[in-house]
Amino acid sequence: SKKFEIDGPFIILSNHPSFYDMYYMCKTIDPIRTAFIMNRFYFKNKFLRRLFIRMGVIPKKIFSPDIETIKKSMRTIKNGYPVYMCPEGRLSVDGTNYEITVETAKFIKQNKVPVVILNIEGAYLVKPKWRKKQIKGNVSTTIKTIISKEEILEKSLEEITTIINEG
Repeated sequence: SKKFEIDGPFIILSNHPSFYDMYYMCKTIDPIRTAFIMNRFYFKNKFLRRLFIRMGVIPKKIFSPDIETIKKSMRTIKNGYPVYMCPEGRLSVDGTNYEITVETAKFIKQNKVPVVILNIEGAYLVKPKWRKKQIKGNVSTTIKTIISKEEILEKSLEEITTIINEG
């Protein structure tokens, strides 16, 4: 897909079909640098923890509220950097998307920055969570701004959640 440009910080929301989603996102928005929100589990490994901290990865305890994650994400956005997250919270088991919760909309409302949707297609077939080896295949990405800063201020949490789920 073509290169994406946007001024200022923003939140990137993406589906989560494979373990390589961060790579696909980076290729799509290059040269823009972003902070990733990632499962805290991967920070248990000493080498990965050091690497992720240097990369600006924000740890998140999955399936529960995590104040540290929210604070670090808000600080990152305040400092002018985008934040990337997969609000589904887990890799797809069957290639379909999971619905997001209203907490994602609350996070978006708190930050008051544009929301960008990245759809990754084909990645599930190339390397699903249950397959040990990657196979050849086509992976494509589409990216678009779906909620502007002004719309975030005027829309309800339910409206924001619906827009994101449709996106």
